[in-house]
Amino acid sequence: MFPNRILERTTPFIHDTMGVNPPALKCVTHADGYRLYQTPEGKWYPSMTTVLAAKGREWLADWKNTVGEEFAKRHSGYATRRGTILHKALEVFIRENRPIDLNEYMPDVRQMLIQTVPVLDSINRVILQEKGLYSDELELAGTPDLVAVWKNEIAVCDFKNSYQPKEVGKIEGYFAQCTGYAKMLHEKHGLRATKIVVIIAVEGSKTQVFEDKVRMKHYDYLLEAIDLHNKNREQPWQRSNDAPEGHQGLVNG
Repeated sequence: MFPNRILERTTPFIHDTMGVNPPALKCVTHADGYRLYQTPEGKWYPSMTTVLAAKGREWLADWKNTVGEEFAKRHSGYATRRGTILHKALEVFIRENRPIDLNEYMPDVRQMLIQTVPVLDSINRVILQEKGLYSDELELAGTPDLVAVWKNEIAVCDFKNSYQPKEVGKIEGYFAQCTGYAKMLHEKHGLRATKIVVIIAVEGSKTQVFEDKVRMKHYDYLLEAIDLHNKNREQPWQRSNDAPEGHQGLVNG
């Protein structure tokens, strides 16, 4: 046990939706991880992460060939599980202003939380957390981790975890992801996010914070991913309103 190992803020987070109230979206996830959202109008759109994965397939294949299929599966699986735990801890910390008891977490997650929580002092106001968004123009949907006023600018924030520090040139997909969410916010809710904040908790190291503006180059990257996804994914339901088979849930419900 680690007595008195509690992470908390001296002042609570301020929550203000700024009039943004996204509707409930039905979510379906296939066995291979391919995810779709159903809009209130009944249209089915692929998720942001599903579409962006189309740009990373070549790199992923090369990595698996280098380290081996079994190692890659084990490595990726643990990173995903750890990311889920980390996300949930930060989500509750921000949403409920509840202190984090480090005794509840494994050493690697504990270290990541210790490094990440102070970074959140840059949040002036919380607008949305884990709320489903979509764009009819992009035919795309997804759930951003956080939309907040960050250093006095409305920002789309994304939490990641990594075994090693990242270089800014290697995370263009993260910037594109946040840019897509910014597009959805403006298109459907009239809220203009001008900043992107990518927060990467790194095993055994300091948490990295990458800040950028919502830029056209990030939007172009996303459009390229959408085009690549649409060329490679040819299921009969891709452009139909018919519900596919898969695990179903509800976002914003």
